[in-house]
Amino acid sequence: MLIFLGFRLFAFFVRSLPQRWGQVLACRLGGLIYRVSPMAEAARDNFRHVLGPSAGPHVVSRTAQKAFEQRTLNYFEMISLSSGTLDHIDWRSKIHGLDDLEAIIAERRGVIIAAGHLGPMEYMMQGITTLPFEMIGIQERLKNERVHDYLIGLRSAHGFEMLSTQGPLLGVYRRVKRGAVLLTAVDRDSTGTGLITEFFGAPAWVPDGYARLAVRAGVPVVFGYPWRTPDGAECQVFPPIYPDLSLSKEEAVRDVVNRTLQRLEQAIRAHPREWHLSTPIWRLAQEKLAVGADQ
Repeated sequence: MLIFLGFRLFAFFVRSLPQRWGQVLACRLGGLIYRVSPMAEAARDNFRHVLGPSAGPHVVSRTAQKAFEQRTLNYFEMISLSSGTLDHIDWRSKIHGLDDLEAIIAERRGVIIAAGHLGPMEYMMQGITTLPFEMIGIQERLKNERVHDYLIGLRSAHGFEMLSTQGPLLGVYRRVKRGAVLLTAVDRDSTGTGLITEFFGAPAWVPDGYARLAVRAGVPVVFGYPWRTPDGAECQVFPPIYPDLSLSKEEAVRDVVNRTLQRLEQAIRAHPREWHLSTPIWRLAQEKLAVGADQ
């Protein structure tokens, strides 16, 4: 109940303040949350892997704090964009490498857009609704039902269809086969059915559901990521990753995951402070290896 009320209170202030003041409030709130959140150490653990052994504790901590600020800024953008129009978003002109994706969609082949918890995700999701694609999004099922439903409502305000990870996914498979576009995150496993693979040179626990869907449906995975600019955001779309169907099913799934993570790693290296994942994916991998999970 308190978490839900906190979201509603934050939303009230977001909608009552000028845009610039709201952004400042969001960043200040993110810094405060970083200082008191039990997830802060998980974020620091992640950035020790991303930044490498040469980064001292102060650099790691400062980068993790910036990531918390980015997360809160994303919530600010989710709320502010949901309550207005998207007429001011000229998203098409700010997406680099869109041609391959548009060609796939024009062929009605279906495609999975893979993204990480990187940059202005909410800005990207709302901006995509201005493009002529049939979009489906997957959201983790939160324990707090009221917060879960509230966030889905915000993200669906402009027609972006959001589905829960605990809902029936057979319909998603069928729609992707018919040519729909599925947007999903590839750096956090919220179902407990992922795999362990190398990421930034060490074993990490990552999701593989999108890769299984790509292999099963025979559709490509297209990785893209946004980053912040003084005017809002831009996005880079990478060339499509087609499943290698000459491999066994499990080998093909792992191959798609690894090739996708190579692109995510490149994106995080370019904008480390904008990666706002606080799930300790390397620590989870070590825990699972300790009890005998397969790599």
